[in-house]
Amino acid sequence: MRKVIQYLLIFVVLGILISTASAQDTFDKIVVQIKALEANLEQNRKLVEQKTTEFRKNHKDNAPQDMFESDAMYKERMAKLDVTVSEHRLKLLKASIEVDQIELARLHREHIPPDDITVTLNDYDANNEFFPITIETSTERFTERLSINRNDARILYENWDKVSKQGYLTVGPAPAYKRMLAKGTLAYPDLWRQPVIWPFDKTLLNNGKCSIYGTKHTRCFLS
Repeated sequence: MRKVIQYLLIFVVLGILISTASAQDTFDKIVVQIKALEANLEQNRKLVEQKTTEFRKNHKDNAPQDMFESDAMYKERMAKLDVTVSEHRLKLLKASIEVDQIELARLHREHIPPDDITVTLNDYDANNEFFPITIETSTERFTERLSINRNDARILYENWDKVSKQGYLTVGPAPAYKRMLAKGTLAYPDLWRQPVIWPFDKTLLNNGKCSIYGTKHTRCFLS
């Protein structure tokens, strides 16, 4: 029996490791795709600017002021040329980078549910009627306020173990491409018809320090 229990524990540990490795592999693959798309976008943007410059240079209206053309006429011609060039540039951008931009945005929004999300209900502030909430993963910690009246606050506190708590990870911006929380949710039908949602794109972190956004919220990287 002892050996059976030992084998079961080994299988559980292996399952956790495989699951963690799989999540990390997924994240790493997304980062590789993001880097490739960003490089392609940068190259295409340069090509668009180059083609736009050539278009203006070769356009029939891009000519010196004629001796029979007044200053007002020349300015009007140049203004129309600016509009024409701008419209041409927008068409080039749409054809060259729009698809990649949409895919890049999708990859940055790719939600990978973390296994280590922890949501802590801190001491209720009865005077101002809110619960301080701490939302934490292995890499980040947030503080938020949950505004809730006294009666509902008691219900929430007494039934906290029944509340559904979820977090969704996303890929942070270059150059770090950190695994970051995109949003956290609390769901408890007895109190809210819709889940309470906190989106965490209000600020970007620099140098691993905590950032304060608004007046009462913080976001910190822990590693």
